[in-house]
Amino acid sequence: ALAGEVLPDAQPGQTRLRVDRFEVTLVELPGAQRSRSAWRSHYSEAHGLLFVLDSADLARVEEARKVLSRVLSHPDVSGKPLLLLANKQDEAAALLPGELIERLCLERLVNENRSPCRIEPCVAKRVPPCGPARTTLQGLRWLLRAAAA
Repeated sequence: ALAGEVLPDAQPGQTRLRVDRFEVTLVELPGAQRSRSAWRSHYSEAHGLLFVLDSADLARVEEARKVLSRVLSHPDVSGKPLLLLANKQDEAAALLPGELIERLCLERLVNENRSPCRIEPCVAKRVPPCGPARTTLQGLRWLLRAAAA
Protein backbone atom coordinates (compact mmCIF):
# COMPACT_ATOMS: atom_id res chain seq x y z
CA ALA A 1 0.00 0.00 0.00
CA LEU A 2 1.12 3.54 -0.65
CA ALA A 3 1.75 5.95 2.21
CA GLY A 4 -1.63 7.11 3.44
CA GLU A 5 -3.61 4.54 1.44
CA VAL A 6 -7.03 3.55 2.78
CA LEU A 7 -7.17 -0.19 3.47
CA PRO A 8 -10.28 -2.37 2.97
CA ASP A 9 -12.32 -4.29 5.56
CA ALA A 10 -12.71 -1.61 8.21
CA GLN A 11 -15.76 -1.88 10.45
CA PRO A 12 -18.49 0.79 10.27
CA GLY A 13 -17.22 3.98 11.88
CA GLN A 14 -13.63 2.84 11.38
CA THR A 15 -11.05 3.58 8.73
CA ARG A 16 -7.92 1.50 8.29
CA LEU A 17 -4.87 3.23 6.85
CA ARG A 18 -1.30 2.36 6.15
CA VAL A 19 0.88 5.39 6.83
CA ASP A 20 4.59 4.76 6.35
CA ARG A 21 5.43 1.78 8.61
CA PHE A 22 2.22 2.05 10.63
CA GLU A 23 -1.05 0.25 10.02
CA VAL A 24 -3.68 2.34 11.77
CA THR A 25 -7.33 1.99 12.64
CA LEU A 26 -9.08 5.32 13.07
CA VAL A 27 -12.29 5.05 15.09
CA GLU A 28 -14.73 7.82 14.26
CA LEU A 29 -16.75 8.79 17.31
CA PRO A 30 -19.85 10.95 16.80
CA GLY A 31 -19.44 14.46 18.16
CA ALA A 32 -23.05 15.02 19.21
CA GLN A 33 -23.43 15.71 22.92
CA ARG A 34 -25.68 12.66 23.45
CA SER A 35 -22.95 10.41 21.98
CA ARG A 36 -20.00 11.62 24.04
CA SER A 37 -20.53 9.41 27.09
CA ALA A 38 -19.71 6.40 24.88
CA TRP A 39 -16.29 7.84 24.01
CA ARG A 40 -14.80 6.65 27.32
CA SER A 41 -15.10 3.01 26.27
CA HIS A 42 -12.45 3.69 23.58
CA TYR A 43 -9.92 5.66 25.64
CA SER A 44 -7.87 2.78 27.02
CA GLU A 45 -7.29 1.26 23.56
CA ALA A 46 -6.34 4.56 21.93
CA HIS A 47 -2.67 5.34 21.37
CA GLY A 48 -3.46 8.95 20.47
CA LEU A 49 -6.35 11.25 19.70
CA LEU A 50 -7.39 13.02 16.53
CA PHE A 51 -9.88 15.81 17.27
CA VAL A 52 -11.56 17.48 14.30
CA LEU A 53 -12.74 21.01 14.98
CA ASP A 54 -14.86 23.25 12.76
CA SER A 55 -12.61 26.29 13.02
CA ALA A 56 -15.23 28.49 11.33
CA ASP A 57 -17.97 27.73 13.88
CA LEU A 58 -17.08 30.39 16.43
CA ALA A 59 -20.19 29.71 18.51
CA ARG A 60 -18.96 26.19 19.36
CA VAL A 61 -15.33 26.94 20.26
CA GLU A 62 -16.16 27.18 23.98
CA GLU A 63 -17.98 23.84 23.79
CA ALA A 64 -14.93 22.32 22.09
CA ARG A 65 -12.69 23.68 24.86
CA LYS A 66 -14.86 22.02 27.53
CA VAL A 67 -14.93 18.74 25.62
CA LEU A 68 -11.15 18.76 25.14
CA SER A 69 -10.66 19.53 28.82
CA ARG A 70 -12.85 16.57 29.87
CA VAL A 71 -11.24 14.18 27.40
CA LEU A 72 -7.61 15.14 28.07
CA SER A 73 -8.04 14.99 31.84
CA HIS A 74 -9.43 11.43 31.76
CA PRO A 75 -6.86 9.03 33.30
CA ASP A 76 -6.93 6.77 30.21
CA VAL A 77 -6.15 9.72 27.91
CA SER A 78 -3.82 11.93 29.92
CA GLY A 79 -0.33 11.81 28.41
CA LYS A 80 -1.45 10.56 25.00
CA PRO A 81 -0.70 12.75 21.96
CA LEU A 82 -3.42 14.94 20.48
CA LEU A 83 -3.68 15.96 16.83
CA LEU A 84 -6.19 18.76 16.40
CA LEU A 85 -7.40 19.21 12.83
CA ALA A 86 -8.59 22.80 12.42
CA ASN A 87 -11.05 22.15 9.62
CA LYS A 88 -12.73 24.57 7.21
CA GLN A 89 -9.71 26.82 6.87
CA ASP A 90 -11.07 27.80 3.45
CA GLU A 91 -13.88 29.79 5.11
CA ALA A 92 -13.38 33.49 5.84
CA ALA A 93 -14.55 33.15 9.46
CA ALA A 94 -12.12 30.33 10.28
CA LEU A 95 -9.88 30.86 13.28
CA LEU A 96 -6.17 30.45 12.59
CA PRO A 97 -4.18 27.92 14.66
CA GLY A 98 -2.79 30.63 16.96
CA GLU A 99 -6.30 31.92 17.65
CA LEU A 100 -7.50 28.39 18.39
CA ILE A 101 -4.64 27.82 20.83
CA GLU A 102 -5.74 30.93 22.71
CA ARG A 103 -9.50 30.33 22.63
CA LEU A 104 -9.23 26.65 23.54
CA CYS A 105 -6.70 27.38 26.31
CA LEU A 106 -4.82 24.61 24.56
CA GLU A 107 -1.37 25.30 25.96
CA ARG A 108 -2.66 25.00 29.53
CA LEU A 109 -4.77 21.91 28.75
CA VAL A 110 -2.00 19.92 27.10
CA ASN A 111 0.60 20.93 29.70
CA GLU A 112 -1.66 20.03 32.64
CA ASN A 113 -2.37 16.64 31.10
CA ARG A 114 1.14 16.02 29.70
CA SER A 115 -0.26 15.44 26.22
CA PRO A 116 1.93 16.34 23.24
CA CYS A 117 -0.17 18.36 20.80
CA ARG A 118 -0.09 19.52 17.20
CA ILE A 119 -2.59 21.63 15.26
CA GLU A 120 -2.97 21.12 11.52
CA PRO A 121 -5.06 23.63 9.58
CA CYS A 122 -7.01 21.75 6.93
CA VAL A 123 -9.90 21.65 4.52
CA ALA A 124 -11.29 18.15 4.88
CA LYS A 125 -13.52 17.13 2.02
CA ARG A 126 -15.13 13.71 1.88
CA VAL A 127 -13.83 12.29 -1.38
CA PRO A 128 -13.27 8.56 -0.77
CA PRO A 129 -11.30 6.49 -1.46
CA CYS A 130 -8.39 8.83 -2.19
CA GLY A 131 -7.12 8.88 1.41
CA PRO A 132 -6.22 11.81 3.60
CA ALA A 133 -5.20 15.24 2.35
CA ARG A 134 -1.52 16.20 2.46
CA THR A 135 -1.76 18.35 5.61
CA THR A 136 -3.86 15.73 7.35
CA LEU A 137 -1.29 13.11 6.40
CA GLN A 138 1.52 15.25 7.86
CA GLY A 139 -0.46 15.51 11.08
CA LEU A 140 -1.13 11.76 11.14
CA ARG A 141 2.58 11.07 10.69
CA TRP A 142 3.33 13.31 13.67
CA LEU A 143 0.61 11.61 15.75
CA LEU A 144 1.91 8.14 14.93
CA ARG A 145 5.51 9.06 15.76
CA ALA A 146 4.40 10.72 19.01
CA ALA A 147 2.30 7.69 20.00
CA ALA A 148 5.17 5.30 19.21
CA ALA A 149 7.71 7.32 21.24
